[in-house]
Amino acid sequence: IQTFITLEATAARIGCGSFHAIVVVIYRPGSVAIHHTFFDEMTQLFESIATQCIPVFIVGDFNVHFERTDDVNALQLIALADCFGFSLQPTGSTHTAGGTIDAVFSRSDCDISEVITFDADLSDHSLLEWSVNAIHRLPNPTEVRVRPWRRLDNEHFRNELSTSKLCQPDVWP
Repeated sequence: IQTFITLEATAARIGCGSFHAIVVVIYRPGSVAIHHTFFDEMTQLFESIATQCIPVFIVGDFNVHFERTDDVNALQLIALADCFGFSLQPTGSTHTAGGTIDAVFSRSDCDISEVITFDADLSDHSLLEWSVNAIHRLPNPTEVRVRPWRRLDNEHFRNELSTSKLCQPDVWP
């Protein structure tokens, strides 16, 4: 993960058996007003992880009021996440003073349970907890027919192609 100005981020790849996921933890100081640079940096972050082939979770203290349906910053962050295939998972209030400023974003291909918030008596923020279906499903086998390209006689192929109608535009309908 690159270095950012408006937020702190750390990422970890976790695994259990055959299940692997990436968890990116974000902290954006609430004492600083949101600037367009924050959205630029979040775009860089999404770009750097969006192509991962394993489940990805972006979680943390965004200090954005997601509970406010008219909050411009919340709407912009949710729309940005959506552009990369991520969606905000619903939670209850995550701060003792009220409000939902902590969040979990996941891709639609992640089989995630409901995010539960509870007070762990460690902070003025709630702990966010969710479950993920970690059963690795193998794809259904498919039959594939291929040509033995190594045995292709290029000269014979070239001669056949040059005498075909494909290479005679004057006989095309």
